[in-house]
Amino acid sequence: MNKTYHQNPLGVVPRFIWEEQIYGLHAEERKKELAEAIKRYADDGTVPIKLEWITEYNEIIDRESVATPQGEKK
Repeated sequence: MNKTYHQNPLGVVPRFIWEEQIYGLHAEERKKELAEAIKRYADDGTVPIKLEWITEYNEIIDRESVATPQGEKK
């Protein structure tokens, strides 16, 4: 019998590891990594998107909006 198995899409390095061990990674890279993982999960549609990814992504966006004067583009 030929069985097919579904492999979940790749996620992202857990936040606590990223914050503690991958110090050199910039927020812009992390934001991109999170966005890509969220998109992969959304495109796959078989596993829920992790809420902590969305929360962390939104935190990065919020920090950027505070650091950037209103109306100024990066």
